[in-house]
Amino acid sequence: MIAELDELDLEATISVRPFNLLPDQHRYELVDGMVEEKDMGSLYSWVGGELYAHLRDYCRANTYGWVWHADAGFDCFHSDTVRFPDVAVLRFGRLTNEELPDGHIGIAPDLAAEVVSPNDRIDDLERKLLDYRRAGVRLVWLVYPASRIARVHRPDRTITELTENDLLTGETVLPGFQVRVGDLFPVRPAAQQAKA
Repeated sequence: MIAELDELDLEATISVRPFNLLPDQHRYELVDGMVEEKDMGSLYSWVGGELYAHLRDYCRANTYGWVWHADAGFDCFHSDTVRFPDVAVLRFGRLTNEELPDGHIGIAPDLAAEVVSPNDRIDDLERKLLDYRRAGVRLVWLVYPASRIARVHRPDRTITELTENDLLTGETVLPGFQVRVGDLFPVRPAAQQAKA
């Protein structure tokens, strides 16, 4: 952990203001005033990059909206919480004059995606999903590289699990967007494909 963060009492809560002063802030989230480190390995970062690229291409081609990867913070949650989705989309027309803020974004994204690593605890994911739902995120994708699946979470609490050959779609949030789930993951060597 960085020296500046080590100087904080990690058992004590902090507010958004001192959290904003941390360097490499995108490596952490502030959850109920507690600093939590985001730990992603190269596979999970690569999958997040693939998802970002597909969404960016869709949004550019359709003049749809803004797309961010994991270093954009959203502080639209309850007090003392800042989330950094692995990928987020915000449709045009929601930011005043389409001006990007210098700091965190104060409104909920339309879509938030998380690439789930083995280090992610189930209760932390559930808390994150609850925060997204309460903030008004219209569509949440959880992508699992280890099992090569994706789960779609909606505000009405319905969940759909998709396997490699299924299409991950933008539903009503990103009309017309689709990508085959398997295209988000590295190509398996032929020997591994034969075993699957």
